Amino acid sequence: MDQAVAPLAAAYVGGRTGGGHRAELAKSAHPKGNLLILLAYASTGEAVGFATVSFAPFAWTGSDIAFLQDLFVMAGNRGEGAGEALLNAVYRHADERGASQVYWMVDEKNEKLQRFYARHGIRTPYLRYMRAPWP
Repeated sequence: MDQAVAPLAAAYVGGRTGGGHRAELAKSAHPKGNLLILLAYASTGEAVGFATVSFAPFAWTGSDIAFLQDLFVMAGNRGEGAGEALLNAVYRHADERGASQVYWMVDEKNEKLQRFYARHGIRTPYLRYMRAPWP
């Protein structure tokens, strides 16, 4: 599994740009299963994308909610269905877990990504605040 993930991690962290896809559960890194990692594979078997999702209880509903932390597809594979396969897998796993909602954040300057997410969800009226800037 590490060999499949290494090129994805390098492209994601490094910001590198650049058939059918399927998404699979890679592993649950947390002992209680609160972190879900999904991988998208091209028809060639090459890992071309990943999604990470964390689950937490939500006071308003009394059930878990799912936070899509990251959804990344290699630049050369964008527009081929890998992102949609990953997002659908996230939705499926959230439904299986009984999560009342899936939410994520998008860079306000990334209009292309906003269009992708607009096809698969709704934009909320909430602003995001955080304690301090990212390091």
